[in-house]
Amino acid sequence: GLVVCVPAYTLAGSVIDLGMSAFQGIACIAIANLIVLLPMVLNGHAGCKYGVPFPVLARSAFGIKGANVPAVMRALVGCGWFG
Repeated sequence: GLVVCVPAYTLAGSVIDLGMSAFQGIACIAIANLIVLLPMVLNGHAGCKYGVPFPVLARSAFGIKGANVPAVMRALVGCGWFG
């Protein structure tokens, strides 16, 4: 899931440590997750509709060599999310 990862738990603890109430912290994280959710759903919808993974879809927008950049960026984000 979108929020089942170590950085999300760290963020939740740090916003409370910085002075937000628990409700404000949860609301802030929920709004941020909703903002991130829209591009993720759009990307996933295209993959499901055409039956191709993200790197194949990226080739149509960035070309064969240019698609490596978003693929590597996505891999780095995955490393950050899941350690």
